[in-house]
Amino acid sequence: MGNSSKVERRRNTPIDRHIFLCTGAACGDGNGELWRQLKGRCSEPELDAVERTQARCLRICERGGVALVYPEGAWYWDLDADALDRVVDEHLIRGRVAEDLLAHRNPLISGAGEPEFDADP
Repeated sequence: MGNSSKVERRRNTPIDRHIFLCTGAACGDGNGELWRQLKGRCSEPELDAVERTQARCLRICERGGVALVYPEGAWYWDLDADALDRVVDEHLIRGRVAEDLLAHRNPLISGAGEPEFDADP
């Protein structure tokens, strides 16, 4: 698939979630394999609305594998192949954060740039 067809597919496919997987050297030797596993899983039809990005560093070194899923802002660390499959199955497919694998949560801000106000007069 050429770059132009990838861009066209992205333009026409809404994205529900975006997963970043750290493949930096400090996060462990198995991260290349985790990336290949994630790429394979993301080719499944139920993951059409999921974007994946390989990150060289998510700045939580030595806790690898490390993944971050937006818009929930769910940080997962100490991932192995089984844990990554659970993140894919529970979070990316079913839309439920895998709480027992969660390291931290920092969701995107809803309505950023809009003024805050008290609804009660």
